[in-house]
Amino acid sequence: MNTNGMKTINVLTENEIPLIRQLFKSEIEKFLEISHFSVIVITPDNCAYIVSASKSFSDKYKSLGLHQYDNAISELMYKNLDFYTWADPQFQESCRL
Repeated sequence: MNTNGMKTINVLTENEIPLIRQLFKSEIEKFLEISHFSVIVITPDNCAYIVSASKSFSDKYKSLGLHQYDNAISELMYKNLDFYTWADPQFQESCRL
C-alpha cells in the first residue's frame, strides 16, 4: 500500500513536545523493556507530525521517504480508527491489501 497522501511529514523534537519523552521515560520504556516509541499525529489537512523516542529514527523515516509505504499512515486506518497499533488485526489486514 502506498501512502503518498501526506502533504507534509514533520519530525518534532524533544523541545517541541517534552511530555512525550517524559511519558516514554517514566512509563513506556519500563513496560516490557520497550526500547522505541513513536507517535504519528495526522491533522485533517493531511499533515503528519512524528514524535519519537529516537529522533535519528524519525529523521531517517522522513529522509528516506519510508512514510510512503507505512500502513500506519494509510487513510484506511486513520480515517476509520482513532487509535491503533501495528498488532491490531485491522492493521494487519491493511498490510495485505
